[in-house]
Amino acid sequence: MVRAETEDIARWFEIVQWLQGSWVPEIVTMLAEGPTRFQDLGRAIRAQNTDRWWFTRTSQLSNSQLSRTLHAMHRDELILRHEDRSRVPITVTYELSPLLLDFLTGPIGPGADWLRHHDTTIERIRERHRQRRDDHSEK
Repeated sequence: MVRAETEDIARWFEIVQWLQGSWVPEIVTMLAEGPTRFQDLGRAIRAQNTDRWWFTRTSQLSNSQLSRTLHAMHRDELILRHEDRSRVPITVTYELSPLLLDFLTGPIGPGADWLRHHDTTIERIRERHRQRRDDHSEK
């Protein structure tokens, strides 16, 4: 029997879906290190190690994709956008919003603990899946 209420489970998956937008995990990962300028953010994401299991992209992040994703994240109050108009050209930096920081330091903690506890099992399952996929692609 599952202890969590059905509505709570559905709500959790709504939150996960909200954070699954195009390039959102990569942006959150980079901004977790601190406020970052637009160009530096794009450069860092393009240079990022792509050995994460969820990273399945074959294309590079374009500036227009980054701009659209940042705009949507700002609209959804996941990030803050700061303009420094005292410089030419204008400098724009982004950082995680208090709302997202609260989520990352609060509710995600038990989930991260669970992942660490089950890391070897999860990796074994993923490796088995990769092996099956590779075996099918060779046929």
